[in-house]
Amino acid sequence: MVDSIGPLTLNHLWAWLAHEHGDRPFLIFIDREGTVRRATYQEFDDEINQVANLLVAHGVTNGSNVILQLPSSIDFLRVMFALVKIGAVAVPVNRDYQQQEVEHIQQVCGADVAIVAADKVAASSELPELRTLFVAGDWPEEQAGEVIGLAARDRQPTTFAATSTITSESPAMMLFTSGTTAAPKGVVITHANCLHAGLYHNWQMAMTAHDRMLTAMPMEHSNFQLAALMPTLTAAAELVIVEHYSASRFWRQVREYRATLIQAVATIVKTLLLQPVDPDEARHEVRDVQYYLALDDEAKEQFECRFNTRLLNCYGLTETINWAITDFPHGPRRWPSIGRAGLGYEARVVGLDGQEVPAGEVGEIQVKGVRGRTLMLEYYRDPEATARSFTDDGWFRTSDRGYVDDHGWFFFAGRSSEVIKRAGRSISALEVEEQLLAHPGVAEAAVVGVPDEIRDEAVVAFVTPRPGVLIDPNEVRAFVAARIAAYKVPSEVRVAADLPRTSTGKIAKRLLVPPVAEPQLPLTKGNCYE
Repeated sequence: MVDSIGPLTLNHLWAWLAHEHGDRPFLIFIDREGTVRRATYQEFDDEINQVANLLVAHGVTNGSNVILQLPSSIDFLRVMFALVKIGAVAVPVNRDYQQQEVEHIQQVCGADVAIVAADKVAASSELPELRTLFVAGDWPEEQAGEVIGLAARDRQPTTFAATSTITSESPAMMLFTSGTTAAPKGVVITHANCLHAGLYHNWQMAMTAHDRMLTAMPMEHSNFQLAALMPTLTAAAELVIVEHYSASRFWRQVREYRATLIQAVATIVKTLLLQPVDPDEARHEVRDVQYYLALDDEAKEQFECRFNTRLLNCYGLTETINWAITDFPHGPRRWPSIGRAGLGYEARVVGLDGQEVPAGEVGEIQVKGVRGRTLMLEYYRDPEATARSFTDDGWFRTSDRGYVDDHGWFFFAGRSSEVIKRAGRSISALEVEEQLLAHPGVAEAAVVGVPDEIRDEAVVAFVTPRPGVLIDPNEVRAFVAARIAAYKVPSEVRVAADLPRTSTGKIAKRLLVPPVAEPQLPLTKGNCYE
């Protein structure tokens, strides 16, 4: 069987872009100070080749897993595609991860090479078994020992002489995701996955070479990699990257750079609605806003009316590669539905017995595709977790709850209680609980997500003290903050004498926080409201 990707790889894609579209604009990068850098496809291909030659000269080879702990930057993109040319595997790590979080990822993927920002050199140098460390940004070209500044790429040729033996099934990147287990798992994404993501989102957004996709999503996130970057490449379109999201500047940037497609999460929509009305804000070229889940009806209608655009709602996970359930580019949309099964996917809702439930009944959302092509290949070095994530007949278990109506429209009904969504990032409640339990004064811990007006959910921790111990919630927060990324740290730690239990003795998380209605944003005068 040959699918739409066939034997093609990302290297075939870049060769086509450089040869056929070399003069076309590829990138507009706006850093947090407002400095703008532009590049054509050919210019950026030259820079990728220089970085690839530098990495090869220092021992990076086909099949190497390489940790990237960089901010959203041009260096991030150069390095990622340089690794692709070599046949190595990029392992992006969240910029805010603490030492032990990075060490866990290194332990899983076995990387002996890391490429980091200058302020991460000291911590990264302590990673066990690290052979070579490359440093981006303001760092000398040469450094004592095995620390190399990426600035040395300038002395490398702009053609890549080495060859790599890779196929469409070869891994291109490994994205670590938090889910229903304490430790993040490495989602293996192949070259075919990346190319399919590009073509799929070209369909989803009716995207052509004349589009400008603008995004402020973090580069280490699948939302950026698979739903913004890849479709830009497969369409030979233009990518506008905003390094740092600022609610007061974002919509002006959308208009100034004439974006036709943008990405948004609840935090972006809600903070934009809180900005003063600009009389010209409805004058833009945006055709669709690629959007993901939670938003109340009033805020959705207000956003679309005020900013004269529409949300393209969709649903997926890193493991499903794409927004596998989505609004279609043309035809009806049925908010708050997350859409219908997209091209190349099947979707269903099942009960506890694994059987499909009738229309309107809530159960687990499952998605079916082809592993290594339209679904992830596997969890790296974790065959047990991989097997648990798929049914015997190939359906991916999302652990999310929803229902489907008689016409095939899917509706989201809630996440697994162990996954918290905070400003577009998934947080494993179990991972946070594990860090709380490492505190010498904590006997038990339960972490839940509670509704947050701006960030979708806030992380709240409930802890019980060990006998004779007096717990200081602020000290517990500081303890956890030293061990995990800032966005995972509980906004609040509550001390309790005991925690509610189910009949089997498990902690009943649903009883920890009573249901809270989603706060409503006040109506703001704009294009639709008087």
